[in-house]
Amino acid sequence: MAVAARRTPAEQPARPRLALVPPPRGSGARGAARAEEARWRSGFRTYVVVLAALAAVACGRLVLTTRAAEASLVSVAITDDIKAERIAGGDLEVSRSSLAAPSRIRDIAGESLQMVEPRRVDYLDLPA
Repeated sequence: MAVAARRTPAEQPARPRLALVPPPRGSGARGAARAEEARWRSGFRTYVVVLAALAAVACGRLVLTTRAAEASLVSVAITDDIKAERIAGGDLEVSRSSLAAPSRIRDIAGESLQMVEPRRVDYLDLPA
């Protein structure tokens, strides 16, 4: 029942035939040049992407700054309008007080309606 520990040469499988494989085409100086060109292209793409991102950020900032300046101008215009309306309101109050003055009303009534002050005032007493 003992089995031999070693195989005999007839039992051993045949060894595969090994051959020297030539290096892939483009290796050597050409392959190094292509690898360097690929690195440069990758670097250039990265540069273009970063530059585009910075341009987008700059455009966004420009838009925000422009809108802020426009809002500031609108605010100044509204403030000027408010001041003008306050001045006009003050002028109207002065005009109202001068138009409602009793002396002015008396003068207009006397000149245009030919009214005069009564010499005497009489009251009517009506029974309730």
